[in-house]
Amino acid sequence: MSSSMLPMIVAYVVFAIMVLAAVRERLWSIGGAPADLGPIDFATLGPARRGSRFLAAPAGFTTAVPDMVPPRFRAFGKALALAFAASAETLPHGTRVSVDGDGLGARYVFRSPFSRRPDTVQIRILPLEGDETTVAILSHSRFSLGGTAAHAARVKALIAGAEAHLARPA
Repeated sequence: MSSSMLPMIVAYVVFAIMVLAAVRERLWSIGGAPADLGPIDFATLGPARRGSRFLAAPAGFTTAVPDMVPPRFRAFGKALALAFAASAETLPHGTRVSVDGDGLGARYVFRSPFSRRPDTVQIRILPLEGDETTVAILSHSRFSLGGTAAHAARVKALIAGAEAHLARPA
């Protein structure tokens, strides 16, 4: 390879990097697959594909085995839903795509920082007895790259953010 070809090769590499950076968000939608995986029914949720999700749910709410049991909150349903919405807004690279008609559930698409790989997060507030509520959260993706660590971190951050939001004085 001659030294006169080096600038041309560098130019091609830089151009390729720029093109990939520009289309990285759409790259995951090749074949017409949307970023949002759509609504799920927690009650009929099946077993997880390896590394593709993290589920926080109370015992008996779903047929799937939860990865963690979420805490109980001393808040009414709508107040907890607002706390989770505020928590989701603080996490980077997220977009709310749907809110349930009763206001007790929402769905978000979060993207990984560099590759912009989409993950869908569904949150459902579950009223309990008295003034207590809990939550079911599923973070899942079409592509099982990276294992459950990112899903687990996101679910735990959402819960911690909602707890912090509820602890603030009104």
